[in-house]
Order: sequence, then structure tokens, then C-alpha cells
Amino acid sequence: MNILLTVAYLDGWHGSAIQILEYAEILSKTNQVSIACLRFTSDFKSLLQETNVNVFEVKNESMPLEYDLVYSFHFPVLSFLLNKGIKTKKWVAGSLSPTTALESFPSYWKEENFLTVHSGRSIELHNMHYGIPQDKMKLFGNPIPDYFADFKHHKDGFPKYPKKIGIVSNHTPDEILGIKKYLPKNIKLEFYGYSKKYVRITPEILSQYDLIITVGKTVNYALGMGIPVYEYDMFGGCGYITVDNYAPEKFRNFCGLATERKLDSQVIVSEILQNYEAAVCNISTLQSYALDDFLLSKLMKDFIDFVNASSEVNLSKEKLLDYSLEITHDIITTVLLAGIDTAKDKKFIDRLIGFIRRRIYNWH
Repeated sequence: MNILLTVAYLDGWHGSAIQILEYAEILSKTNQVSIACLRFTSDFKSLLQETNVNVFEVKNESMPLEYDLVYSFHFPVLSFLLNKGIKTKKWVAGSLSPTTALESFPSYWKEENFLTVHSGRSIELHNMHYGIPQDKMKLFGNPIPDYFADFKHHKDGFPKYPKKIGIVSNHTPDEILGIKKYLPKNIKLEFYGYSKKYVRITPEILSQYDLIITVGKTVNYALGMGIPVYEYDMFGGCGYITVDNYAPEKFRNFCGLATERKLDSQVIVSEILQNYEAAVCNISTLQSYALDDFLLSKLMKDFIDFVNASSEVNLSKEKLLDYSLEITHDIITTVLLAGIDTAKDKKFIDRLIGFIRRRIYNWH
């Protein structure tokens, strides 16, 4: 198939950029894949060129306009492309968050083959806020690329207490920053994210640690490698992922919102040290859960099967004339978004899109 993926930005190691990169890497093994975005960095272009994936900035470049499948994230980008004349036989839109305005679905979602979401809670909220039928959405969890599962980190066993802890967050809360004060001095901490080591998280990085403190996608990575995870970030969290709390935390994409439990640094350290051995005892079971639920090759096979079983929609600008006002507003939004720094102005992006959606579409 000739496949186009859309995303707003490929400009840093944040959720949507990593996700699209992983999708492109696996899809390009058996398909012709391109990505359309508002902005990309040279790092992303180099990584994509290694897998023969073309990447285009929609405002500045001409690009092919006919595809077998468009898998679109960040709806203004697709509206901009529709105005340029893009056509596709099949179309799927994805959302990586039920609460971020840029991750909401386009107003013309009814014309799509189906929608994908990351969690059971996302299905509930998209239905509640936007009236999208639950059976229109398919669960496509936060994937673990197979190279995480296949990586051999040669651990003979975990220590009684974690000797080296990795913290992965783009918004590390003060209570996590403060744990160093209370940890034994022989336990080493290393931070990854916007304000620390801002790099792509790989199996080689995670394999160095006896414990990972994080939320979201990196929870899945670590569990898929068989490394204990302490879930905690800006919204708080449940602490250690266990056999008992795995299902409710998965339902909320391991984001910390299932409990919204906030602790101070000293209590976090006490939990880390006291409950580590129990976490290690459960890790093989949790690893099997995570790989059953999130292994990318399995998820992508299911996705392509759904696509192949879907009828052709022949999406085009002409087919969406009833949505011309919404598409016009999306195009204006795209022009504004193209000049925004995602790292510095993420809240502004969300407020801008949220305002447009509430005032024009009367969405909640």
C-alpha cells in the first residue's frame, strides 16, 4: 500500500512524534510510507530516510496527493492537505489523548473508515464530549516496538534494592526531583526529558536501570523489557505497577490519573525501597501482560486487517463540501500552528484549538 501518516510536529522526543516514527518504521517494511507534518528536524529526517520514508512539510513543499490509506493525527494537518487536493481510498484518524484539543478528531469523522484511540478511558471521553459512537473507535494501545521485547539486557537478577533508577518525563514534578535527598547515597539517579537528557528512549538506555519512574508510553517499554516500573509524574500516580493494578492503570494509559495520588518525596522513597522486592517478583507476569497488549507487530497486524476489511471511502475535498467552514478554520489553525514552538507553547496550542472547537463546533 501507499500510506500517508500525518502529524503536527516531528521536532522532539514527545509522544506523537515518537509514535509516528514507530508506525513509519514498521509500516515501511512492507509498504511505501510518507509523513506530512508542519515541521520536522534534521534528526527525524535522517531517521526516516534510513527506513526509506519520505517526510514533507505541508506548507513549504509539493508532495504526492493520492494514497491508498491516510492514517491521520492532528486534524488541522489533514484539512490543510484536503484543500491542496489530497485523495485517499481509505482513511483512519487516530487520537493519542482524550483531553488535548489537538488530539481530538476532525469534525468530519463520520466519513472515516474507523478511529483509533490509546485507552478505554479515551473511548469513554471521546464519546462523552464529542458524541462519537464507541463502536466507531478501535483500541490501539500505546505500542512496544518489537526491538524492546527482543532486547537482551543480560540481567542475572535484580538487587534487593534498586542501585540505579531512570526517571523519564517531559514534565518531572518537584516531588520526584526531590527524592535524591532521601535516597541512600549509593543509589544513582538519572533523568531523561525536556530539561535533562533529551534523547530518544531506547532499549539500550532502559536496560541500564533496576527501576524506571515514568508514566505513559515508557511504562509500556519498561514492562515489555521486564523492568519494574514506579508510575508517578505531574498527575501523581499509583506507585509500582502490580498485577492487581495493571488493568485499571492500563485503562487510563498509565498516566497517573487512575488514582491521582500525590505524595511527598520522602513517602515516594519509602515506597520505592519497601516494595521493590515485591515488584521484582511480579515482573515476569507483567512483562507477559504488556507484550500481549502492546507489542507493535501484533497491533499493526490487527490494524492492517481492519483497514483491509474496510470499504473504500475515496476521501477528497469534493466529498467534504458540507464541512467547508470547519476545514477553512482548520487551514487557518494550521498556518498559526506552523510557527509555534511545541516545547514552549504547548498550552497556547491547546487553548487556541479548544477555543475554535468550542465556539465554532459547539463541542465541550
